[in-house]
Amino acid sequence: MAVLLFIVPLASAQQSRVYGEGGNWTQEITGSLGTAKNLKVKVDMGSVRVQGGSQSDINYVIHNHSSGGSEDRARHDFDSYKINAYVHGDTAWIVAEWEGGRPHKFSGDFTINVPRQMDEIKIETEGGNVSANGLSGRVDAESGGGTIRVDDIGGNVNAETGGGSIEVGSVASDVSLHTGGGSIKVNSAKGRIEAE
Repeated sequence: MAVLLFIVPLASAQQSRVYGEGGNWTQEITGSLGTAKNLKVKVDMGSVRVQGGSQSDINYVIHNHSSGGSEDRARHDFDSYKINAYVHGDTAWIVAEWEGGRPHKFSGDFTINVPRQMDEIKIETEGGNVSANGLSGRVDAESGGGTIRVDDIGGNVNAETGGGSIEVGSVASDVSLHTGGGSIKVNSAKGRIEAE
């Protein structure tokens, strides 16, 4: 019940529109969340980019793409990919889950702007790239097979991908990196490095 109370006020802070070009359709969702110490992003598919900055709240822009079908088919696909954004306690959540079958010609991009001073960012995508930049806290990133890039991170970094590459720019603490088959590149880490 508490979660529902948090979700209801956010409905007015989120907007959605669908537009097409040729046989390709895009759903753009924009929204904002209040302040939070932590962010957890969990999506069934799509690339996720988290960027730290000087703002005090969390803003997001999501682009879902459906190609090769009618507008009705695209809207059905968009409606099947349920996206919820809410704050529970000191943690902001952005969750995207399929209801029913996953279409073949569908992709998603999540861009999230957050305060630099957040304590912890956790990102999980079953398929897609992950990028995190300009954050003072800890970053945990996991992808089913995409590339993971992190840069300008103050806390520990834990990154794991099923087969993509991992690129680390500058991290002021420990890094733990695991890939099932891609390359690993570390430019600068002031703490312990574990790479596998």
